[in-house]
Amino acid sequence: MNPLSIAPWAIAAVLAAGGFAYVVKCQRDARFKDEAIMMAEAQIKEVEKIAAANLKAKEDSDAQRDKERASLERTIKRLRDNSGPSLVPATASCAGSTTVAAFDRAELDRALRDFTEGVQGLVTEGQQAVIDLDSAKGWALKLRYEMAPIASR
Repeated sequence: MNPLSIAPWAIAAVLAAGGFAYVVKCQRDARFKDEAIMMAEAQIKEVEKIAAANLKAKEDSDAQRDKERASLERTIKRLRDNSGPSLVPATASCAGSTTVAAFDRAELDRALRDFTEGVQGLVTEGQQAVIDLDSAKGWALKLRYEMAPIASR
């Protein structure tokens, strides 16, 4: 069969159907693209909303942590200021001579102060770690409860 013997209307119909299918596909692709852009913009807005909530929660948590650390520092300063001039008690008046003792008062006082400062440094560092951990846990819990409705979508 000679290809030229096919009726021209059949060729025109095939070309028209192909052209129509192409136009429909282009329109479908354009709609899909528009819907994808709208969905992406909605997701971006949602992510920005979540990021803003996270930032606010972090700032609130940092402010609370700073308050607790300042309170700890005031307490430590007050305890330091209330410690007397010497950690070694005065010698008893019935001891006879105040110059005879089994230890060097100045050296013992210095050693006790160094020990107390070392222990106080460890306690302070530990308490600051507890404050930081409590702050992080509070922030995480707040985020967990605030984000629960978003995660269920």
